Amino acid sequence: MPKTKPKALGTAWETDVVRYTRSQLGDERIERRALHGSKDMGDIHGLFAHGYEGIIECKRVRDMGAKALAEYQRQTLDERENADADFALLVVKNFNHSVGEAFCWVTMRDLARIALPLMVCDGWLDASDETWVCMPYSTACALMRGDR
Repeated sequence: MPKTKPKALGTAWETDVVRYTRSQLGDERIERRALHGSKDMGDIHGLFAHGYEGIIECKRVRDMGAKALAEYQRQTLDERENADADFALLVVKNFNHSVGEAFCWVTMRDLARIALPLMVCDGWLDASDETWVCMPYSTACALMRGDR
């Protein structure tokens, strides 16, 4: 049996994230984005939360060290800028778990855009891109829906 190519596995992961996100947010506008070369604009677009538009960068990696995570975070911020998006999420597959249990990394700046309670706190919308937090992807979806 031939091994499945990494690109096909990555595409399948992105498709799983799109389906899960659509079901959680009830929004069919969420879709995979075609590659844009060096000016990549994220893997998934059409994401809306509380008046802000965002993108998702998806990663399907088994062993992610600190150096790789830092590179993926830098890439996510670059793609947010390329897409002229208000926020970006880095969603990393958590093997042997559901999509909702994927690792979702977000900067404090972008967390303030997806979490209603933080929007009303003075200064949070100006928070830094230097500090990242991680949560289950299901929690990020609940924040975007306004459940938490």
